[in-house]
Amino acid sequence: MASQPRPVFVSVIKRKLSAGHGPALARCGLAVKSILRRVPQADEELHRKHGGSRHNRMLVSLELRNCHVWFVAGLLADRDTLTDMKEEITAKAKVLLEALPYIQNFRGATFVVKYGGSFMDDPDPTVRSRVAYDIAFFAACGINTVVVHGGGKAITKAMAESGLQAKFINGMRVTDAATVSIVRRTLNEVVNSDVCTAITAARGKPKGLPGDEVLMCRKLDRDDDGNAIDLGFVGEVTDVKVKLIKKAIAGGLIPVISPVAIDQEGQPYNVNADMAAGRVASALRARRLVYMSDVPGLLSDPTNPNSLISTLKISGVEGLKESGVISKGMRPKVGGAMRALQDGVHRVHFIDGRLPHSLLLEIFTDKGIGTEIVHG
Repeated sequence: MASQPRPVFVSVIKRKLSAGHGPALARCGLAVKSILRRVPQADEELHRKHGGSRHNRMLVSLELRNCHVWFVAGLLADRDTLTDMKEEITAKAKVLLEALPYIQNFRGATFVVKYGGSFMDDPDPTVRSRVAYDIAFFAACGINTVVVHGGGKAITKAMAESGLQAKFINGMRVTDAATVSIVRRTLNEVVNSDVCTAITAARGKPKGLPGDEVLMCRKLDRDDDGNAIDLGFVGEVTDVKVKLIKKAIAGGLIPVISPVAIDQEGQPYNVNADMAAGRVASALRARRLVYMSDVPGLLSDPTNPNSLISTLKISGVEGLKESGVISKGMRPKVGGAMRALQDGVHRVHFIDGRLPHSLLLEIFTDKGIGTEIVHG
């Protein structure tokens, strides 16, 4: 008596289903084709093993029929999934098509991104890496991306570890001789390295540039309102060594700059990263300058996150300052934005760095998700 046939093709299907690949059989054409290719092999193997008698041919027929039952059952069970997948794929295609004219338009352009906000210190590595992936995406699209990062929390932590207490005047850090040494080391060696590592993990090609190699400054002696102020070794960027940045760009790299500068005597200074980003964008005549923070953008009512100002002309900025809409932490950003626009930057954007892929959503979609300041 002939032995019972081994379920060759059925075993393949069963293994796929038991491994949780049932939906994949129905939704992935390549996977289905690869399995369907086994049918002739299974048929031949079964005939070879069980001979050509009528009884054995019946067993073979039953075996292949079982295969069809398993496959059709999988398709029927996953019919809704197939519909959902089709809609999802169509939606993704629409997103890519919406981004296409922006990618074509911005290819070869220079963008400066102020990399900062609470996402930098988030305990979740996925949250910390999102912006790095957006920056790597920019580079892959042919956009010359320059990063200027912050690092205030890292400085405060390093100072505490050294037994120093952070002191602020009107939101600006007081930086004495002991502090500026910690600032320089933390920003150049720790934060800059972390940002570069994140971009590398996203398959980008960063080039860490300590700020004191590319930024020149003078001592800051006036606040935003023009009042005399002494914050110690806190500087205001006066010049940018563009050649070093452009050399990195020409080499296919993403310059990552820390907010440290030196004066004519070589004395290092702590500089505001927002203002530094604005000066870098101005010096490079960047197409776009993007500020990342922990708010959706400029809000007409700071207590209402739904009061986002989508587009703002330069002429409307002063009124918002007087009304208090632009205040505190937004003032350096807006100040840097105004200077950059006056120096030839086309547009400046303010976005929430906590929102997943906010950079891509702001630049590559018709509506955007933050605030843009434009000429006019």
